[in-house]
Amino acid sequence: EQNRHWPDARLFEEARRVVSAQLQHITYNEFLPILVGRENIKKYGLSLHESGFDSDYDMSIDAAVLNEFAVTFPYVLWSLLPKDPLFTQFNNPSKLFEIRGVEIVL
Repeated sequence: EQNRHWPDARLFEEARRVVSAQLQHITYNEFLPILVGRENIKKYGLSLHESGFDSDYDMSIDAAVLNEFAVTFPYVLWSLLPKDPLFTQFNNPSKLFEIRGVEIVL
């Protein structure tokens, strides 16, 4: 509604930027601190800026992912999942009333 004059390609690119920014925010502000700890986020300069952008990008560094990491990372993610799948708790609100019930279910 706000920018009706934009062509489809411009709308697509703007939406793509917003989604990329949201994914970056979730990854660097929520997921990585849990995975590697806030101390390591600060130590290695992985935190996002409050505003603006970072100009430390070095084009001479190869950003490709090594095969060893590409193969291993799904197993790391898999190990973070709870033993009982979430669907086993559908239509079973009794767990929610226990201490830390919501955290246990999620």
